[in-house]
Amino acid sequence: DSANNINNTINISFTVDLTAPNGTFITANGSNFSFGMQAFNATILDNVTNVKKVLFMFNTNVTPYNVTAVNQSGRWGALANLTVFPEGLHSVIVFANDTVDNINNTLNISFTVDKTAPNGTFITANGSNFSFGMQAFNATILDNVTNIKKVLFMFNTNVTPYNVTAVNQSGRWGALANLTVFPEGLHSVIVFANDTVDNINSTINISFTVDKTAPNVNIIAPLDGTNFSYNIAFQFFNAIVLDNTTQISTVIFYFSNLTNGFNRTATNNSGTWQIEFNISSLE
Repeated sequence: DSANNINNTINISFTVDLTAPNGTFITANGSNFSFGMQAFNATILDNVTNVKKVLFMFNTNVTPYNVTAVNQSGRWGALANLTVFPEGLHSVIVFANDTVDNINNTLNISFTVDKTAPNGTFITANGSNFSFGMQAFNATILDNVTNIKKVLFMFNTNVTPYNVTAVNQSGRWGALANLTVFPEGLHSVIVFANDTVDNINSTINISFTVDKTAPNVNIIAPLDGTNFSYNIAFQFFNAIVLDNTTQISTVIFYFSNLTNGFNRTATNNSGTWQIEFNISSLE
């Protein structure tokens, strides 16, 4: 004042903050997700002042989709509705502001949205016939967006389902089934294919038949012990051949004079298999 009395007790403190907040994503870069609500999280800190606001900006490949994050002790989280995202690769960028509006927008990750189950086809033919022992079943299983995580073949044994985890060979998934434990008859096998976000396809299936029993054969002509003369050179040989489970594929008549033998393939006439043979060539 005019008498030179001085007051130097009035003071304030202030902070100079020239640096934007820093942080890292907790959600892993390159993650795969399906549809629905998905949490995205990042650790955001400021060493000088405080973090005021964090915004997660999602690239939906159509229109940016922004979500204001919520702070939980330095862990900032946002929920994104992936149902509105098209399938494919996307990115999310964090905009972090401190109390003096220093902005960090360098934090980002990529992720993939996959809403579709794997697709595939059986390599093993539908309607196949098998006998006993170990039998390979194969299917081509592919996913156009992410990767296949697991393929399971479920066999209907007509008693208890029999499951085999398939092995991948460059998109060709194979499983070995022990048909010895299967009863004879018609069976089915269904493929359960999971991708990395657990989209499941259970629509791929085929039917097959297990037949462990040989056909029944009844030779009806000639009768056992019949004698032939060269006067009637051509003779018919007939047998009824039936199978209760599958179809007859081939019938062969084997002739032998106890020294030399030879075969003749028969023709089917409604279950009666027949050959016509010139017996004059026999001794």
